[in-house]
Amino acid sequence: MFFVLSKLLVFLIRPLTWMMVCGLWAIFTRNPQRRRNLLIASVLVLFLFGNGVLFNECAYAWEAEADSSVMKSDKPYSVALVLGGYAAWDAGRKRAQLSEAADRLYYPIALYHEQKVRKLLLTGGSGSLMQRQRSEALYSRELLLRAGVHDSDIIIEAASRNTFENARFSKKCCDSLHLKGPYLLVTSASHMPRAAACFRKAGMDFNPYPVHFLSRTSGSYEFKDWFLPSSEVLFHWELLVKEWVGMLAYQFSGKI
Repeated sequence: MFFVLSKLLVFLIRPLTWMMVCGLWAIFTRNPQRRRNLLIASVLVLFLFGNGVLFNECAYAWEAEADSSVMKSDKPYSVALVLGGYAAWDAGRKRAQLSEAADRLYYPIALYHEQKVRKLLLTGGSGSLMQRQRSEALYSRELLLRAGVHDSDIIIEAASRNTFENARFSKKCCDSLHLKGPYLLVTSASHMPRAAACFRKAGMDFNPYPVHFLSRTSGSYEFKDWFLPSSEVLFHWELLVKEWVGMLAYQFSGKI
């Protein structure tokens, strides 16, 4: 039930959903004043959630910062816990398509070849609500093999459907294989606060390794960032608001 509600909530919190609702309501309402207010609200949503400056400041304040000290030890990590959300299966082409969150997969592979981690644990099943899909961890295994990761160094956890289950099932995998912490937790910087809370709740000893930053550290903004709405920023707001709502939902449900 929680999984279904979380998917519905993700749809409802999208700024584009708000714009669509306001626009459709404005079309069908017979009240001229209400129509005017709804159209104004739709434009305000566009400019507010399309503003690059506002988004960058909010994302920078939220995202977990990288700590260079976690990679300074001469002893490699026993395993990197790689959270899904970086690829989707293209059934027509019969291949995995990496998303803009591909850093989640790229950096663990690089750290493996640099001998900073010994094994890679891919955690993530199908997050689809309406149809059965191939597990992300399973088809991502092929990407690791093609990137030169030894089969014996790949651990697959293909049953989890959300971050809470990522943590629970990853702990079971590590315990069953007698892999000792601290582990290296790899996920997007915007997702790291919620992921870290879940893995701490599961009782795992780890160091965070955030990647795929939505914000930039530079404080200099261009004209377009201040005044021109961006479709990319609208999409990134969806990711950020999803994390805020997800954190609250996990807290209220006792998952963290």
